[in-house]
Amino acid sequence: MKIVHDSEFDAALLEKYNDRKYFRLIHYLKAIPEFNVTEFEFGGISTDMTDELCDMINRSYSYSSIGVSADYIRTLTTSEVYCPDL
Repeated sequence: MKIVHDSEFDAALLEKYNDRKYFRLIHYLKAIPEFNVTEFEFGGISTDMTDELCDMINRSYSYSSIGVSADYIRTLTTSEVYCPDL
């Protein structure tokens, strides 16, 4: 396995590795700045809101080739590393 950003992909890598795209969002929660803004509300997102989450991710990365589907998001919620509290 070799993980490379899409912008660094080279077809020569396929001689040794398989090509599989994925989207990863990770936060280790070690450096969380204090955030005090009254006009925003923060909360979790339930697994039945995958369409909304998919839309938000795709809009956030519309300037790039990064994109996800609602089915892909649903698949992530069944992975062993999924944690609904994050």
